[in-house]
Amino acid sequence: MTTFDDILEEAGTFGRCQKRIFALFCLVSMPWAGVYVGIVFQGFTPDHWCRDPAVVERRQTCGWSLTEARRLTVPQGNRSESSCERDFKDLKRILS
Repeated sequence: MTTFDDILEEAGTFGRCQKRIFALFCLVSMPWAGVYVGIVFQGFTPDHWCRDPAVVERRQTCGWSLTEARRLTVPQGNRSESSCERDFKDLKRILS
C-alpha cells in the first residue's frame, strides 16, 4: 500500500514545476482577492443608532446615561432596537 511519504518522495521537493504551478495559482486567484476581502466588510454590521441633536441636549440637561437615552428614544423593533428610527415620545410627560 502506498503511503503519504511515498507520494511526497515521488512528487519531489519544491522544484521548478511546483514553483510554476504555485505562480499560476497566485496569478489566477488575484482577481478574486477583492471578493475575499469584501466578505469581511459585508459580513458584519456593527451595533449603531442615529445621532439626534435633541436627544444629546436632553441627555446633558437630564443627566441621562447613553443606555437610558436609547431606552427612552429608540423604538423597539421585532427583537432589537431600531438603528435609525426615532420614537417621538412626550419626554416632558415621561420625566414628570
